Amino acid sequence: DAATEFLRQTIRAGFDRAFVMGFNSHWKITQDFTDNWLQLAGGVKNLEPGGGTALYDAIYRACRNKLMKDTSDRPLRRAIVVISDGEDNQSDVTRSQAIEMAQRAEVIIYAISTDDSGLVLRGDQNLQQLSDATGGRAFFPYKNKDVTRSFAAIEDELRSQYVISYHPAQFEANGQYRSIEITALKKDLQVRARKGYYAPRQ
Repeated sequence: DAATEFLRQTIRAGFDRAFVMGFNSHWKITQDFTDNWLQLAGGVKNLEPGGGTALYDAIYRACRNKLMKDTSDRPLRRAIVVISDGEDNQSDVTRSQAIEMAQRAEVIIYAISTDDSGLVLRGDQNLQQLSDATGGRAFFPYKNKDVTRSFAAIEDELRSQYVISYHPAQFEANGQYRSIEITALKKDLQVRARKGYYAPRQ
């Protein structure tokens, strides 16, 4: 399927690692960190659909329990691909708390909606806000081929991102959130970047 092909195309052994987490009323990891796309595909197949939806808990836990602890001597890019209708009725944390944890973990959220109604529902707005706040992108496919295109677009973005760094003039290691805005000189270009970051604490 589209998710398996995405893993096959994206995960490079020795360079990329990923894990698979499912969620209904609770979150569950079906495949831990690995650079083997076949094992990850197996984790996708082991996902179990359920009744409730704890989307925010899953994002919060994925960032805090997994991605924040994934360190390396070389620069890392952390991203979550969420496949969901965007609804949440079981989480202990709020959407704002999930976004804050993603920002603290320096995670980009990409979202692919499973809602094919053609309407803009509350869940779609949730996915849009999760992705916008972290510099990601939300996709709303209506047909199976559009899902494949959504995965392809995410793969392309992950492979063609730029890293820009700067040092604030009045930097304080106080753990506070700092808003940032990046604009392009060319008017016809659209910049997708996170809206800010949390300064480290001393």
